[in-house]
Amino acid sequence: MSSTPAWETPSAHVGARGLRGLLDAVLTVGSDLDLEATLRRITEAAVTLVDARYGALGVLDESGNALAEFITVGVDEQTHRAIGALPKG
Repeated sequence: MSSTPAWETPSAHVGARGLRGLLDAVLTVGSDLDLEATLRRITEAAVTLVDARYGALGVLDESGNALAEFITVGVDEQTHRAIGALPKG
């Protein structure tokens, strides 16, 4: 059994940095009037937080049946073309 507290382990520090990045992205929501840029920053922060290669964020429209916005991070144009049509809802 280790005598090192969990918050002092390397993985805990990486997690804290990731959470800080996500918090920074959330705090910028009110500072930018460009919705797409704000959603992209949130998606980028989430990708960083979980150490993913790519991520996506969908925002439903007012009806709740279709996507008003669909943001991807880490997916290049060639991969977008290979995937085909993006989700609709």
